[in-house]
Amino acid sequence: LLRVVMTSFFKTINMIVLIVSLSCFAIVQAYNIRALSSCGDGNRVVAFTFDDGPDPIYDDELMTELRDVGINATFFTSPKVRDYDEDEQCQLALLQHLDGHQIEMHTMSHPHFPKISDAEIDFEMVSSANWVSRCTQGHIPKYFRPPYGELTPSQVQLLSDRYGVIITQWNVESDDHEFEENHDPDVVAQRVIDNFEEKVHIGNSAIILMHNYFAGLRPSVVTQVANYFKEIGYRFVTIDECYKMCEESICKGTGGPTFYDDVYVP
Repeated sequence: LLRVVMTSFFKTINMIVLIVSLSCFAIVQAYNIRALSSCGDGNRVVAFTFDDGPDPIYDDELMTELRDVGINATFFTSPKVRDYDEDEQCQLALLQHLDGHQIEMHTMSHPHFPKISDAEIDFEMVSSANWVSRCTQGHIPKYFRPPYGELTPSQVQLLSDRYGVIITQWNVESDDHEFEENHDPDVVAQRVIDNFEEKVHIGNSAIILMHNYFAGLRPSVVTQVANYFKEIGYRFVTIDECYKMCEESICKGTGGPTFYDDVYVP
């Protein structure tokens, strides 16, 4: 009888320990989420970010413009968005990396994450990381911008637990994709400036969301926006430099991602 009682007692103790351990693990994992939509308020810095590249048609012009204004940008790559030659895209990613730009992940095929399975997420993340590393000859990406900015809460945790990526959103939307028929760079540049002044405000940091294709389609947008930020005393940073300015693992400031359904807001 004593043996039965003691066995039951130790099983109960083990179960309690297991439950407590799992609870602590869950709490620790929640704190392991790393994300940003800003470099923190009060920092006069701006990060130019470009999604959906590399773009063999427009990136040469975009890179020349960035070089002329003295910006090291961050490119979130998604090589299967457009029907381009992947070898050409790979060569472009290497050139951008060697030019001082930061190359990070935006998936391979740009799916809506809330509509795909964990297995499909695994495929996108692994293949995207491998692509960046291979094409840049060794850079290990650690920042990830979800396509359309969309993630469910469980996917945020999954990406943090399984991959340890830093989820990167934005707080200034260029809306460049909404002007596909309008090639006037002045319109797009002014939209960026207006969105910054109205939603973020001068004196706070900015992460600008743009796209390789649309930026290259309208030469001078980057130059106009860069000159504006130079005039108000801002410094250009990459996303890695931006995140290092933050004091918290989840870094947010004034403004935030443009709200759409399922957009993750840090």
